[in-house]
Parts: sequence; structure tokens; C-alpha cells
Amino acid sequence: MQSAFLGDVILTLPLLQTVKAHFPEAQVDFLAIPAAGNILETHRDITDLIIFDKRGRDRGAGSFLRLMQRLRRKRYDLA
Repeated sequence: MQSAFLGDVILTLPLLQTVKAHFPEAQVDFLAIPAAGNILETHRDITDLIIFDKRGRDRGAGSFLRLMQRLRRKRYDLA
């Protein structure tokens, strides 16, 4: 999952709980901005928190392409 705004992150949290309730063995990864890291880093339903700072250290096409490669390697069933 990805969200670029803190309000959207907070509104998404019940969805994570619902997904895990219906699919307890599911791996749920979350792509977020750095500001959301503190909110999400201890969330029990998130398997892997991926922080992407498109306006900072991850700025530019190269960083975006590396992110896409990382996500492709995960071979998600759903995105």
C-alpha cells in the first residue's frame, strides 16, 4: 500500500486490520512517505514498511527505478 499524505495513512489503518482479519497469513507491505514512518513502524499488520522520500534522498528517476525493481522482486499477488 502507498500513501503520500498523513491523513490518508490514518484513514487506511482500518483497511489493514480488515485485510489481516480476512487473510491472516497475508503479507501486507506499505509504501509511505518519511513522515508516516513513526505512525506505521510498529503497526502489527504491516509486514514490511517501505519508506520512499521522493522530495528528499530518493529524489530522481534513478531512485524511482530502484524502488520499482525492489517492488518487482517481491512478486506480489495483489497491489
